[in-house]
Amino acid sequence: MAETARTTRPGIRAPMAPVAAALACGIVAGRYAPVGAYVWLATAAAGIVAAVATFRRAALCSVAMGAVLLAVAALGAARFRLGYFAVADDDLSTYAPARGRIFSTIRGQVVTAPQVVRQADLIAGYRPEPRTAFVLQAEHVQTGGDWQGVSGRVQVTSDGVLDALRAGQRVELIGLLSRPRPPDNPGQYDWSAAARAHGDRKS
Repeated sequence: MAETARTTRPGIRAPMAPVAAALACGIVAGRYAPVGAYVWLATAAAGIVAAVATFRRAALCSVAMGAVLLAVAALGAARFRLGYFAVADDDLSTYAPARGRIFSTIRGQVVTAPQVVRQADLIAGYRPEPRTAFVLQAEHVQTGGDWQGVSGRVQVTSDGVLDALRAGQRVELIGLLSRPRPPDNPGQYDWSAAARAHGDRKS
């Protein structure tokens, strides 16, 4: 019985570590560099065009690779900025003033199980009463005019213990709507950044 010889071809290995590093660098740049998302998208497009124009030329292999890495980094930066800084036109945060608070009525659905927050330390000889905190998926808001449909989540804090409140319930809240304050100094916790990362606003 004749045996058929089999030949195997070695697989082509693409170096993914530089691509992953470029993506990580792009995300960091999107977070901290004061460059808009559309500038990053234009940079990515330029990188793709350069890569397509040079990848078939052996002498320009390093140029093509650099263009690909640039495009990957720029796409990572653009994606991060669009997800982290941009909000929908109907997002609840657009109704909150840049500074201060606004009286509003919000309707929506309770997303998280309410948590009771108790102050352990005395403040000026007085122990504040417990507060209830939870996240609400906003659906409608009223700030003095007609009801407006909205999207987005809001971190709600209410005085007292709300024993009857459960996740999944639809509620109507009346109170003060505000945006999370940025830290006063570099050592403080950045509630604004945390809320933005989780898609929550503060009320």
